[in-house]
Amino acid sequence: MAGCKEEKAKPRPAKPRPAEPEAGARQVPRKLDRPAIPRHTVFPDAARALTSLLLTHRPRVLGFGEIHQKTDSAPVRSAVKRFAEQLLPLLAPKATDLLVETWVTEGRCGKQEHRVVKQVDKGTKRPASTEDEVLTLLRRGKKLGLKPHILVLSCADYEKLSGKDGKLDYEALLSTVTQQLQKKVLAIVGGGAGAGSAATREAGRVLVVYGGALHNDLFPPKGLERFSYAAAAASATKQGYVEIDLYVPEYLRGDKELRRKPWFPLIGKATPGQVVLIERGKRSYILVLRRGLATARIAKRKAQKGKSATSAATVKTATTVKTPTTAKSRAPKNKKRR
Repeated sequence: MAGCKEEKAKPRPAKPRPAEPEAGARQVPRKLDRPAIPRHTVFPDAARALTSLLLTHRPRVLGFGEIHQKTDSAPVRSAVKRFAEQLLPLLAPKATDLLVETWVTEGRCGKQEHRVVKQVDKGTKRPASTEDEVLTLLRRGKKLGLKPHILVLSCADYEKLSGKDGKLDYEALLSTVTQQLQKKVLAIVGGGAGAGSAATREAGRVLVVYGGALHNDLFPPKGLERFSYAAAAASATKQGYVEIDLYVPEYLRGDKELRRKPWFPLIGKATPGQVVLIERGKRSYILVLRRGLATARIAKRKAQKGKSATSAATVKTATTVKTPTTAKSRAPKNKKRR
């Protein structure tokens, strides 16, 4: 337009610099934005939580993971025992195969096998009762009509697990277990060599996998992707894989890494008689089990202690409180009481 002149842009005033804190002044740290609390639901028991999940997804492969019990863990009932008692019977009508992350030592590979097994036992610090509970899980699965599967390690595998210095190579152990689990899962759902029941490949049937809470991760931590079979299982079943981690609340107390997770505040969400189902991601869940569920041995000990306390109180009452004896209350010596 005629007569219009281009105006020069006016310089912006410089922003004042924040004042330097005085010496000795208390500095308030900046508040960091915390991730949002994930979706979650409180249920009266684990069976109802699992029922709700199965109605939502109808999975082909259901990968359960646990934080392993250790010898120094709280004396509460383990995740594998609760799974065998409360959840496996619920899955049995639909499932056909049960794959458990364990293997049997046969002694075929000599000293190397013996050394590796001994080091695994020492490193994992799992109580002796764990082996019995895993065997019970497999037996119960078979009794319920599921075909049981375990891992099979060769002499070459034991050789890989033993490092050059003779010590256990934990990275090789994780890698070997993952490869074995993945191979088994794909064989069962795909019908390849070593496949499970033919019904597993039918619509609506479920393969149940039980193991550690790393190998079943759909969203593993960065750098640990190679230690999970979940991606391969999801791809083979056209996203028909669902992950569920079973967490015993008492086992999480000292875990600093888990305390930083956005879902960790939900650990105490439920009352001692309830469970919490947390949706960590798409088809990825955490089931926080009941708190305060003591082992059978501890529960029996408490019951015996309670009986002893009751007996002691009764004896004390009987010795300190004297009831007057009259002719009417005294029973004849030659008459038996019924």
